[in-house]
Amino acid sequence: MEKKSIYLAIILAMAFLLIGLGIGSFYGRMSAEKIWQGKLAEKEKEINWWKSQLEVFYPPLPEEIYSISGQITKIEGNAIWIESQIRVSQFPLPGGKEIETREIKVNVLPETKIVKIEIPETPPLSPEELFKEVPLKLEDLKVGDQISISSKENIKDKTEIFAERIELIQ
Repeated sequence: MEKKSIYLAIILAMAFLLIGLGIGSFYGRMSAEKIWQGKLAEKEKEINWWKSQLEVFYPPLPEEIYSISGQITKIEGNAIWIESQIRVSQFPLPGGKEIETREIKVNVLPETKIVKIEIPETPPLSPEELFKEVPLKLEDLKVGDQISISSKENIKDKTEIFAERIELIQ
């Protein structure tokens, strides 16, 4: 009977020891995680402070975009495809990765106004005569032309848009 009591005491001591080690390990991990989260929060706060200092030189990206410019790569029916460079990061990134080149399909509607802005060679007499709009047709545009497109809808992050106005850039 004494041997059974000794074995039982040893088994219980080992069980309590293992349970204690498990509980200690669990709470140790939790406190290490809390320390890590605290340090992470401090670093994020510091990064946000630096970002706020840089915003003077690098303003935030706009929430909405209603115009875009680019070079015509293809014209098919009532659609124009342009290649446009779009800023995707507020801050400069290594290798110029803050700017992406995207292909965007521009749908030309019957009510879309297509114009070329002409600037007179000699200075005009009045400011109203400074820029002259020359109406164009879709057929007047060709691959390689630089154009600026305006839309009524927010076109940020879209790959297909509807044009309200297209200006040929000379």
